[in-house]
Amino acid sequence: MNKKRLSVVMAGAMLASAVAPVMAATPSYEVNGSNKGLLIRDLRNLLTSKVFANETLNNQHNADYRGQSIYVVEIGTKQFYDVSEAGIKALEEAIKSAPAKTTVKVFDRGHVEKNGKYYAFSLVDTYKDDTYTKDSLKEEADNFTTSKYKSVYAMDYDAKEGVLTVTTRKAEAEDKLMTLTFKEGDKRVDFTKPLDKNGDLIDGRNEMSDWSDLASYKEAGKTIDIAKGTDLPKVLLANVTISNADEVVNFKLSELYDGLLLTEKGQELLDGAKLCKADENDGYKYSVGKVNKEANGLYTLAINFYDQNPTTNKTFKKVVKITTNNEAQLNLFKKWMVDAKAQVEVLAGDNRYETAVKVAKENADIDSVARNGNIVLVNGNALVDGLAAAPLAASVWNKDYSQNKPMSEQKVAPILLTGSDELPKATKEYIRELIGRQQVQHLDKVTVYLVGGTTVLSRNLEHQLEDLGLRVVRAGGANREETSLKVAEVMRKDGKGADFSNAFLVGANGEADAMSIASVAAEKKQPIIVESNHGLSEDAIDSLKDWKNESSNDKKSVTIIGGESVVSKATEETLKAEKISVDRVFGSNRQKTNAEVINRFAHSGLKQIVISKDGQNNKSELIDALTATSLAVKHNAPIVLGTNKLANEQINAIEKKAQRTGIYVYQVGHGVSRDVLKTIAERVGLAK
Repeated sequence: MNKKRLSVVMAGAMLASAVAPVMAATPSYEVNGSNKGLLIRDLRNLLTSKVFANETLNNQHNADYRGQSIYVVEIGTKQFYDVSEAGIKALEEAIKSAPAKTTVKVFDRGHVEKNGKYYAFSLVDTYKDDTYTKDSLKEEADNFTTSKYKSVYAMDYDAKEGVLTVTTRKAEAEDKLMTLTFKEGDKRVDFTKPLDKNGDLIDGRNEMSDWSDLASYKEAGKTIDIAKGTDLPKVLLANVTISNADEVVNFKLSELYDGLLLTEKGQELLDGAKLCKADENDGYKYSVGKVNKEANGLYTLAINFYDQNPTTNKTFKKVVKITTNNEAQLNLFKKWMVDAKAQVEVLAGDNRYETAVKVAKENADIDSVARNGNIVLVNGNALVDGLAAAPLAASVWNKDYSQNKPMSEQKVAPILLTGSDELPKATKEYIRELIGRQQVQHLDKVTVYLVGGTTVLSRNLEHQLEDLGLRVVRAGGANREETSLKVAEVMRKDGKGADFSNAFLVGANGEADAMSIASVAAEKKQPIIVESNHGLSEDAIDSLKDWKNESSNDKKSVTIIGGESVVSKATEETLKAEKISVDRVFGSNRQKTNAEVINRFAHSGLKQIVISKDGQNNKSELIDALTATSLAVKHNAPIVLGTNKLANEQINAIEKKAQRTGIYVYQVGHGVSRDVLKTIAERVGLAK
């Protein structure tokens, strides 16, 4: 468990994700009063993420647990596990009215999972207890002997604090001892099995040996007898303490902004502002003050984060105070915070899956997706099957079923990434949050479109999504060309406004070309066809002819993206022989083809530009460009491909199409050279 994900970030503006049900040790966190709104959100998402099955299993039953969360939040003597609207509302009120120093405990109530469903009782006659209780902590200390635990110098249990303190023989000298602490809910360890930093067992030593390489101990568990059908014991997951209400955090502007980009801390602050805008209805707000000149000649800016409690009318506040000697940069930073949008911004997570989720949330808040949205799911390690996904995502963006009108703020469904057999953590959390925001009676309004055959996206993955209550539609074939044709079929069946008067054709190995045209195809809702390794098949040609016959004016065109080394002259002549109009957009390499696509299709007066890796180092790196499509379409922006540098043709195309003021530049995914971003920023007047 990444503890930063549950801690208050430096801005004091957000909690990044819900408490996770699996962790190495029970974490204790302190949440400032100004973060109550986001603590509520995380706990709400956690409670609604998993509920006990409303059924019997092996003649056992869930008793009173059925339909309740497998987690429980304890505040004093009150317990919250009801996932109904009233139950969640009661939790919200309890958190909002909680005074400083209140402790919020989060427990797993004890559960077992079978076939994707959760039960509150044991299915077997034994149970592995792998976490400490107060009794087992005391038992460890009571039974301690140096002859049994040769690497341990001393053990002491503090009954009042509930903490076992273990002092190890890190080295021969007593002043080099190492101290470890264990609490209720921490993973049980075996002190007879010390490990080095590589996780290898340290053996053959006694209490007088040098233990300087000791790093940890092997995790242990105790198997206990338990009658089948017995309710499983609950496990403490986290202690969260609500601290004093107001706090001031001081930063130099250089810690937040380097003259081109926000730093990691600056991005966290901006993310906090974005979340405030998304959660205004929950009483979570922020305000940006004026730039002031102090007596010492420095300039300061204060940003206040608020959590308004509607019950007590009490406002919790956290102040971020920023200081610099550069007034112009501070005014620019202020504008970005007021807008909750930076003009040069990197949207990236720790991996491609997190990056896709970050783009999805930048494109549309999750409440909007819950009300209106569909999801397109692509294997994060099989880009070739996802090449045709962008226009599908555009054509299946849903209508607001409550108002029967299109969403104004979203034109493309989120394109998220997965493994072949299991959802990665980031994608799973996004879907869980989506389900948590979704009205139960409307859950089947959300469709997950799988792009790829069963070897790329397994049946097991499909069943996992269906078990969550989601509608699943697969668009996949035996190879890249067949998959792209299946995607086009789904566009015709499920899509709205799909245009088959033209199709874009890319080569079997034209991944970069497909990413260049992806946002264009999505905006036009025109299919992308991927040629097979053996040229365009008869099935593909027949499909193009069928689409031609369906056209009202009986005219059909194909736009080839890439040169003849990618899509052959023979393919072009075959299409023309079928009386299909053919156009070709290409350059001498992927970057120059990208430039030609921008020249041909990008709107004049561009206000946004999206940059992503060009796949020169590894084709799979182009996956970020695919997930960036929704953002590009939303802003009528081209996708610029560049990892280490840009071609002059790309720079010229950008300068020709982009406006010089008020422009925004997004980099999607890590790995793009700073020089690439700087070049574009300088050419459009954004580097300060």
